[in-house]
Amino acid sequence: MKNIERNEIQPILLNLLKQFKVYSEKHNLTFMLCGGTLLGAVRHKGFIPWDDDIDLFVTKETFKKLMKIVDEDPYLDDERRYKILAPGSKDYIYPYFKVIDTKTIAYEKNINKKYAIGIWIDIFCLSFIPENEAEYMKMFKKQRFYKNINKLQIAGSFSNPFLILITPFLKFVQVILNLFGLSSHRCIKKILDLDKVESSNIVGNVHWPLSPKDRYKKEWFQNIVKLEFEDDEYYVPIGYKEVLESLYGNYMQLPPVEERVQHPIKAFYLEDDLSN
Repeated sequence: MKNIERNEIQPILLNLLKQFKVYSEKHNLTFMLCGGTLLGAVRHKGFIPWDDDIDLFVTKETFKKLMKIVDEDPYLDDERRYKILAPGSKDYIYPYFKVIDTKTIAYEKNINKKYAIGIWIDIFCLSFIPENEAEYMKMFKKQRFYKNINKLQIAGSFSNPFLILITPFLKFVQVILNLFGLSSHRCIKKILDLDKVESSNIVGNVHWPLSPKDRYKKEWFQNIVKLEFEDDEYYVPIGYKEVLESLYGNYMQLPPVEERVQHPIKAFYLEDDLSN
């Protein structure tokens, strides 16, 4: 395997985005930029310079449609290099889609290496959310509970000496959680089952929210417009300014240098010639 340098990750991600765009047009799917990717489109007309991921939103209707398509064939291309991982799939540990480059592999900090996948982009479901604050926080706390249990279940491959020492105890905890029916797969199902609201004036990310702020007025997503991202244009919600202000406050202001963080991953090409 050949190491993937940090400056090579964004081109790989952009290629994944382009592959998914072609795939979406083929299957009549619509997606929107969200999170840091939306911020990058607005503030930088592309990637945030230090960013190393891509986040997308699809509506719940599209989420369900994509689930059916992926169940029939998870690959984007005839060469079967680009693949969609769907919630509920065997050994897949998240309640949202990832599009991966199968000719790469990325090891995440403190996650067992057996769960490693190719470099990815994330696709989240934009769902209806309770308008009542107390009801929403109840949902949010349940999601956090199952997310944290899942985090325990997939933990491993530590580099920190202290964490290595507690590995036997962690394995014991995982056995106990399994006995109580709280496997990783079960936690993902529990999170997906939280998405039950059929109609609301508030929408957001039920399955994997960044924070309680990851919810928005439905009217901000009633229509879509295109914004430049690197060398192409992609859909964003018509109320993208309101969305970004809700998430980040003064989103046009750059954060302090110490807050410009990247994901703690080590990535590799699975074939040497892929870097050429």
